[in-house]
Amino acid sequence: MIFAIALTIGACSNTPEEVRTESGFKVDFLSDVEGPVAKVGDFVSFQYAVSNGESVVFDSREVGSTPQTTIPPTTNAKLNTSGVIEALKLCSKGDSVTVYYPVDSMATPPSGFEGKPFIIYTIKVEDVQDAAVYEAEQKALEEASREVYLTKKTFLDETMEAYKAGQLDGELVKLPSGLQIMIHEAGTEAKPEAGQTIFANYIGVLKSDGSEFDNSFMRGEPLQFPLGRGGVIAGWDEGFAQLGKGAKATLFIPSNLGYGERGYPPQIPENADLVFYVELVDFQ
Repeated sequence: MIFAIALTIGACSNTPEEVRTESGFKVDFLSDVEGPVAKVGDFVSFQYAVSNGESVVFDSREVGSTPQTTIPPTTNAKLNTSGVIEALKLCSKGDSVTVYYPVDSMATPPSGFEGKPFIIYTIKVEDVQDAAVYEAEQKALEEASREVYLTKKTFLDETMEAYKAGQLDGELVKLPSGLQIMIHEAGTEAKPEAGQTIFANYIGVLKSDGSEFDNSFMRGEPLQFPLGRGGVIAGWDEGFAQLGKGAKATLFIPSNLGYGERGYPPQIPENADLVFYVELVDFQ
C-alpha cells in the first residue's frame, strides 16, 4: 500500500467530502491543486495503483513508463477503466484522487477481487496538456529523434562497409558461438547479469544488403528486456552480456543466433544474418 499511503499525505481538507463522476463513481480527493481541470481533447499523464482494499495488485510506477491518455468526449461506464477517465476530467496537474469502481457491476470479477466491493484506483496526475501544445511538442520530439536516427544509421552503414572490406578484422571481438562484436565505446567495466533489465537503443539491418527492418530511435525510447531469459534473440542475450552501461557497439549475428531457418516474415527472410547497431543505455 506504499503508493496509496504516499498519496494520502497532504490531503486537502477543503475538498467536498463526496465527489461523483458523471456516471456516479465515487471519488476521494487526496490532494487538490489549484489549476485548470482536464478537458475533452487534453492529453493527461498520470501514475496509478490498483487495490482490492487490502493490497495493491498493480502499480504503474513499477512498469517503467508513464500512462498517458487523451480525454475523450464520452466514456463507457461498463468498462472498469471508465471511472479513471471520468476522474481525470475532474483533475488538474498535481491532483491525487481515489476512484471506486463497484465490483458487483461486472459480470465476472477479476482475479483477486472476488467478494470485494470495489476496484480501487489511486491516481496521481503528473501533467495536463492542451492538445495543440502536446501535438507541437510531439512533432518537435519526432524531428529530434529523426535527426539522431539518421546520424546513427549513417554510422552503421559506414561500419558495415568497413566490415565487408575487412578493415575491422583486428578490432572485432569474435566469440565461439559465431557472434562478432565491434565495440565503438566500451561503457562501464561492470557488465549486466542474467535477469537484469536491459534498456537499449538499436538499429537492425540485414547483413546481406543493409536493408533496415527495425529501430528504436524513431520511437523515442529504448527497448526494455530481461537479459538471458529468452525474451530476445540469442545473439542479443549473448552480445549485451559483453557490454557495459553506456556502451555503443555493432553486433554481427549469424542466423542461428537470430531468427534461424524460419526467419521473421516479412521483414527478415529465412537463414538471414543480422547486424545491429546498439547502445546499452542502462541496466538494472
